Amino acid sequence: MIPINIAITGHRDLLPEKITEYENGIRTILKQTMRKYPDSTIQLLTGMAEGTDILGVKVALELGCSVIAVLPMAQEDFVKTFYKDKMDVSIVEFETIFAKVTKVIDLSKVYTETQSVTDRFVRLRVYLTENSQMIIALWNGVKNNKLGGTSNTVKFALEGTPRKYREKYSIIDNDHTMPVHYINVLRETEEVGDKEYNYIEKNNGIYTTLYPSVWEDSELLQIESYYDKELNEINCFNKNCEKYSDASSYLAGVNDTSINAINGMKKIIKAQAAADSMADEKQRKTTSLLIIQLIFGFLVFFWVALFDEIIPSIPYLLIFSPLFFLLCVVVYNIVNKRKIESRYYDYRALGECLRVQFYWKSVGIKENTYSYYSRKNECELGWTLTAVKNLSMDINYTLITGNTIEGNYDNLKTNWINDQLVYFKKKSIKNKKAIKKNKNRTRAFFGLGLLFVFLLIAERFFIRQYLDNDYLMHIFLFLIDVSLAGGAIFSGYLDKRSLEAEFSQFKRMITLFTQGIKEFDLVVMSGEKEEIQKTIVELGTDALAENADWVVYNRMSSIDIPLG
Repeated sequence: MIPINIAITGHRDLLPEKITEYENGIRTILKQTMRKYPDSTIQLLTGMAEGTDILGVKVALELGCSVIAVLPMAQEDFVKTFYKDKMDVSIVEFETIFAKVTKVIDLSKVYTETQSVTDRFVRLRVYLTENSQMIIALWNGVKNNKLGGTSNTVKFALEGTPRKYREKYSIIDNDHTMPVHYINVLRETEEVGDKEYNYIEKNNGIYTTLYPSVWEDSELLQIESYYDKELNEINCFNKNCEKYSDASSYLAGVNDTSINAINGMKKIIKAQAAADSMADEKQRKTTSLLIIQLIFGFLVFFWVALFDEIIPSIPYLLIFSPLFFLLCVVVYNIVNKRKIESRYYDYRALGECLRVQFYWKSVGIKENTYSYYSRKNECELGWTLTAVKNLSMDINYTLITGNTIEGNYDNLKTNWINDQLVYFKKKSIKNKKAIKKNKNRTRAFFGLGLLFVFLLIAERFFIRQYLDNDYLMHIFLFLIDVSLAGGAIFSGYLDKRSLEAEFSQFKRMITLFTQGIKEFDLVVMSGEKEEIQKTIVELGTDALAENADWVVYNRMSSIDIPLG
């Protein structure tokens, strides 16, 4: 089950007489989200400060949401940041609520270098926005640019986190942005600042949704659809995931008890097994529907040719041609509306991303697969990368907080590198046979068509002088048309399945992993852990790049209505 993460931010000194109103606002947002994505676990990420954070936790727990307490510093230091005049009451409330949260992340263990209190709160804001898909903000609307404050969090969510804080950064990387559900609040203390902001607004009554200003030239529905799409796909995966909860994992070495014992690893294993199983099912459906689509396309042409060349006296036969064209449209709509083909590619990509993530984490690599996709793949694979990030929160915290994993490199070589090499070799052989078979069928039909052309020529020059009848000529013309259409069907199947492109990719991956085994053996012999992990990351990165290219290429040759 892939969780959907919502972060909450807001002021500590909310006006007491307005608390119930603000509580209802948070409840409304969470309930609407739960109704919108009913098959997903909603996780509230909170900094656990008094005021807004604690209020959000109370509502989330009341509604049955999971709560992740993200502390900017150790608990004993954190409570010292509470308002002095209310500290005793705030600490009691904090400890009561803190005992009920689902899990705790102590960022002082993640960012161990010495930092000021302000720096730690900025890191908290970064963590909340980088690991969430939306923000609830109880904010007075004042832009004070206070580091680590509410205004700062809203800015990070709508404009992206500052470059120096990003896990993997390129100067032209896209900013990670999200909608902010903003409840305008009153504070006990007056605050001076700019209340004008240039974000796109949607008034929802009790709260307002803010969207990044980069969408200023877009329709509101288009903006909402962009952010909803990612979460809808996660929810759809979760909905279908239930029947695959006991699916056997395709991960070699997955039953290693020492690996299973690592906190957070089971989430990755279960999701990967479900993703691969669901991808297999979608692949079978996609292939079946492609074959049906091509057969229907052939029959569209067949009935026209039959009427035109053989039995023009029976015009009602032509009704079969638009009928089969209509069936082609029906198949096309089924594939698109149910996203059968699209989700096949998505689930295959998700399975591969989780597979590499599993092997990386099994040997203690702290880096993440979702950071290694190129920006050109964000549009194609956006939700799958978010899914892996959300699933990996526990395992990442386990590794980052000093829980050293001594990787069994022999197991990794056997269960991943060697296994991948064997996989690509098998797929290459199978792919080559499929290419040969379909090319032979295409040649056979085109050859048959050529034969009928020669027979037609013979009929015109030799038979016609003895038999003055056009009927035989029309039979040959019909057979020529049908033979060429049959050849086009197998050629189209070869093209739509992208078999030749896949074969080239498989050959490249065989070369890569063959060389990878040699390099891996050399670095393991050297005993240099950093070099070993660097080699593993490089192999994984290439596997991910190959998978991403495969997804992009196949989407370009997806099932379509035959018009040619």
